[in-house]
Amino acid sequence: DGCERGGQYNPLRGEKVISYVRDLLDRHFPLSGASHSEATAYQVSGRALASEAPAARRAGPGWLTAGARLSRETSRLRMQRWRSRAASLGYAAEFGRNWSVALRAAYTRTRFDAEQWLFGARREDRAREASLTLSHRALAWEGYLPELIAEWSRVDSNIPLYDRELRTLRLNLRRLFRYRGHRYRLVPRERRCSRKTSRHR
Repeated sequence: DGCERGGQYNPLRGEKVISYVRDLLDRHFPLSGASHSEATAYQVSGRALASEAPAARRAGPGWLTAGARLSRETSRLRMQRWRSRAASLGYAAEFGRNWSVALRAAYTRTRFDAEQWLFGARREDRAREASLTLSHRALAWEGYLPELIAEWSRVDSNIPLYDRELRTLRLNLRRLFRYRGHRYRLVPRERRCSRKTSRHR
């Protein structure tokens, strides 16, 4: 069937092994509401395990991205355990020779495993987020590009104590590097200086 073991890497055999392992994970370590065959990345933060399944497509002058994320907190204390599902949509593009714009929106639903005895209910949060990033390449100076970032988030919980709303406006300095003469391109490292305003409900 073309999957014989050999001295060099066999792509057909590799695909078969990956498929077998994903089926094995689905049987013994299932994800809530998804399959390991849909996941493209896993992340562990503290005691939380997250699985991601992003997708990107060219749309007009920029890129449209969509993603789904499953997370599971595995704390030793049952009251601190939770699981969440998130969906996000983003668009980033360059206009003209200098303007860059990025938009992102996300929705997350989080459910805690244990009932909170003080409120007599199991906590469930619904969070919405949106952000806008704007930059103009002509403002770059000494290898840094200023970015204006506006962010908004809101959490609605079945326990009103956890309801909150946050609005943030910050100026970010993003590091650039030289290529082909004196032009610059973006790199992931960044320096940030922020100015925040928030309002809690």
